[in-house]
Amino acid sequence: DIAESRSLKKASQGFACGLDKPVYFVLGNHDYYGGSIEGTT
Repeated sequence: DIAESRSLKKASQGFACGLDKPVYFVLGNHDYYGGSIEGTT
């Protein structure tokens, strides 16, 4: 659990920053909390 819907974009960008490899992130139920599937993806 790293973020909720409204902060997910910023949190996931932090993972990719400075890496020279692709980052794959699988959304879970907490990532949608406070938002909607459509608004999060």
